[in-house]
Amino acid sequence: MPRPGLWLRFTALFASSAVLLAVVSGAASLGAAHRILAALALPPLVALVVAARLAHPRLFVPALSALVLFGIAALVTLPGAHLALAAVAFAATLVATVATYRGEPAPPAPWRDYVTLTKPRIMSLLLVTGLCAMFVAAQGAPAGRLVAVTMTGLALACGGASALNHVLDRDIDRLMGKRTRARPLAAERMPPTLALEFGLTLSAFSFVLLASLVNVLTATLALVGNLFYVLVYTRWLKRSTPQNIVIGGAAGAVPPLVGWAAVTGNLTLPALWLFLIVFFWTPPHFWALALLIRRDYEAARIPMLPVVRGVRES
Repeated sequence: MPRPGLWLRFTALFASSAVLLAVVSGAASLGAAHRILAALALPPLVALVVAARLAHPRLFVPALSALVLFGIAALVTLPGAHLALAAVAFAATLVATVATYRGEPAPPAPWRDYVTLTKPRIMSLLLVTGLCAMFVAAQGAPAGRLVAVTMTGLALACGGASALNHVLDRDIDRLMGKRTRARPLAAERMPPTLALEFGLTLSAFSFVLLASLVNVLTATLALVGNLFYVLVYTRWLKRSTPQNIVIGGAAGAVPPLVGWAAVTGNLTLPALWLFLIVFFWTPPHFWALALLIRRDYEAARIPMLPVVRGVRES
């Protein structure tokens, strides 16, 4: 059985290091620093469990055990018991990490395909709207460090969501002409497991970066946009209703909220207006794109998906 790829092994190593630092900081009674380090260990642990559940069954039990033990340790407040359970969670995380190195080496994938998975053109639009919101919130130029960290975290969230979109849409991408048939998973240049691990890793590290160096609200908003795009838009709406673009446009309107929260630490009415501007711009923009997709479908004589059928009927 192929072992997990480089991205998931890196995530597991980071999870082990974060849990170790949480244990050490707890033993040293570092207070706030301990709580922060413990919180940063959670996203990679969750990513490890999700990847194991979907792609690596033999890794699922050790990964889930590490996550559950870590959660129990967080809930137990007695100092001695808390530290002991945290140490056990660290041991379980090490077992899960070692398990990612077992099995046959995963086939490598070209770096260009990893870049393609992140959908750079769409990402650039999302980063622009997030950056503009930062300038509006700051009423001028925000701090350069804050811009760099926020844009990096937002790029990771967008890239992770796009990679997971490739995983879920690989079947229909084969049907939609040259524009999507050449994508890495549709063309079978990359195993879906590698793309899944890549997307989960980027998503987890987006939260870690934004929560640790910006603020928790910014990290949470980026994660909400990621999950809405992957689970609500891609997994559900896109295959069930022609209105998927109208409703799913909310995911693409989240970056202004991320940029605003990064500067102010809160969400106020102007942030909502920025969200609504992008939200109402999205449907007409994508309807135009859907007309091009419809042409590809008709040329190939392939039954159209709900989004394209909605264009035909409107």
